[in-house]
Order: sequence, then C-alpha cells, then structure tokens
Amino acid sequence: MAGAENDYLQGSKLVVTTHAANRWASRVRGNDHLPRHEAEADLMRCAQVAEVRATAPDWLLVIDEEFHDSRYLMLGDDVAIVIVPLGRSSTKWAATTVVTRTDAGSVASARRRSERHLRMLQERERTPRRIRHGRRDGASMAPELDD
Repeated sequence: MAGAENDYLQGSKLVVTTHAANRWASRVRGNDHLPRHEAEADLMRCAQVAEVRATAPDWLLVIDEEFHDSRYLMLGDDVAIVIVPLGRSSTKWAATTVVTRTDAGSVASARRRSERHLRMLQERERTPRRIRHGRRDGASMAPELDD
C-alpha cells in the first residue's frame, strides 16, 4: 500500500529528524554534503510513495520489544525509513533513521562481520602468541620471587 493511502500517514505530518536526513543523504543519495533541507525534501517526496509495513524487513536486525510502535516506509526491498509516533494521540510521525540492506544493522552485514571475526580468531589461533615482558608504565610483568 502506498504511503499516501496508508492510515499511518494519511492526515498525518511526517517530521524528519536531522539524523534521518543525514542518513538519507549518505546512504541513499551517496552524498554526505547534500544540504539538510534538500535531503529532507527528497526523503519526504519518496515517503509519499513508500510501502508502509508494521514489521521490519528480514534483513534488518530489530529487537521487537524495543521498537514495537515503529513503522517502516519501504522503498523497494533495499531501503527502509524508520518512523515512530511522536505521541500516543499525536498525528505526527518522526522519521528517525534510514537504513539500507548493506548497512551495519542488516542481517547480511552482521553475517559478514561474524564471518570476518571468526576468520580473525582462527588466524589468531594459528599464529604463535607473543609473550609480553613489560607493561607500558614500565612495571615488570614478571612475578616477584622470594629469596
């Protein structure tokens, strides 16, 4: 269902946070220097045609209990604009952030990080450990021996 026809946005006002505008500029438009007002206007235009979902896309890591009132404005399968109500009886929604499938919060990225971490641990196990003989403060790490 398109954003303009959806109950969450129909008759509501979408407020774009600075964080969301910055994420839109960098993650979607690929331009960290896009002026905030241009990023906000571009995000608002795209939000009008976005599909609104009550659940996060499969690739986004979300703790359900933590953000149970969030909605996700989906632009295709790769871009999600996270919106939250500004109050219980408010008709205003806030776009809090913008995430893409390749962001750090995605399942695919988390898997890649885990695989890198596992490879690093395996490599560390294969290489001999270096024994430290001293600390930065100059104190000896060697145990003191009684005479």
